Amino acid sequence: MLISFGCFFELEPLAETGGSLGGGGTFGAVGGEGGDTPVAGEGGSGAGGDPVFPGCNSVPGTKDCGAGCVPVGPENGCNDPECRPCPSVANAAAPTCGGDGGPCQIASCNSGFADCDGDLSSYGVESGGNGCEYSFGTIAEANQPLSVPRAQILVADGTRDDWSGIPAYRLEHPCVDCQDDGTAFRPSAQNEAPPSSDLSAYVRVAWDANNFYVLAEAFDDFIFSDGSSVDNGSCRTNGDYVPGPMCEDAFAIYFDGRQNGGNYGNEDHRIFIGASGASFAPSQGQPPTGTVVTRLLPSPGPRCYRLEAQFDWKLLVSNQGQPVDGKFPPAANQSYGFDIAVSDWDQSLTDASSFERQSQLFYTQRPAQSELHPSIAGVGVIVLTDHSGSDPQTPQ
Repeated sequence: MLISFGCFFELEPLAETGGSLGGGGTFGAVGGEGGDTPVAGEGGSGAGGDPVFPGCNSVPGTKDCGAGCVPVGPENGCNDPECRPCPSVANAAAPTCGGDGGPCQIASCNSGFADCDGDLSSYGVESGGNGCEYSFGTIAEANQPLSVPRAQILVADGTRDDWSGIPAYRLEHPCVDCQDDGTAFRPSAQNEAPPSSDLSAYVRVAWDANNFYVLAEAFDDFIFSDGSSVDNGSCRTNGDYVPGPMCEDAFAIYFDGRQNGGNYGNEDHRIFIGASGASFAPSQGQPPTGTVVTRLLPSPGPRCYRLEAQFDWKLLVSNQGQPVDGKFPPAANQSYGFDIAVSDWDQSLTDASSFERQSQLFYTQRPAQSELHPSIAGVGVIVLTDHSGSDPQTPQ
């Protein structure tokens, strides 16, 4: 909080000999003293300048904008010497000043938008750049159960164009003191949600007769996508070192095909998909070839990453490839357990040479100290819906 103190000065009577006032000082300097002859005083900027009020330099957090000492703020350009106000930018919160009266900056983007190109961390008074330029789509309130629309999604096209009109949901729930299903892998994630200026993520889901689809997108102020370089004891499962998406910024997708609880079955899945594009299933082993297809979409900027994934229904809910009544083949009004989380790896808070997972956000609010298992209470429920009245694909 900036505290403004008054700036006091005393006017001396004009000398009867007609001496002049001192010249105005430059920004941050005090004008010179008056002379005995009509010339500018020494130490000032010369004749004709506006006087700088004595005391501005000695009062922290203030500067002179021509009418006295005023608190430094976005309304007068933060550290801009000409006191031009910080411009507002598109899809963003009001401007603020950087630490210690630094340049204009934006603390956060509006919900559903991101500064993927990173030009708002520090910007000048001339322009706010392109603002929070990236839209995550039409944002909807999270519901339970979550209705999943039928749609024709083509993961191979490398774009998100076919997701148009499908709502996006924000991941916003931390998992308090969670544990990773009895393995040696433990998150160092904090038990509170980070600010959106550090991490924000959104997910969209869809289905057809063959696959279940996920589009996951994240803003991350620092994207760490080199999980293969991490071996700090927190990237192990069953005692074995597991490099890759478990140890980098990543999404983890949980699926409980039959909502039947208990230990891992062949319809329970937890699959990490990292910012590097790599995927890994730590508990069940890698899915059969072709049953899970993932694709890292082109990045909209250095602070964002996004991915698509499709999951074969035969993997998710069949019993050794055989139909399961009420679950497989998929149909409208059938329900399944589903959740998704995003992990944020950053430079360690205690060791600058290493990285650690500092935050983790879920779509579904989970109970404290729960295990991160697809069948544990707290996993969300999705219900397939059929808005179109027709199936875009024929089961294969």
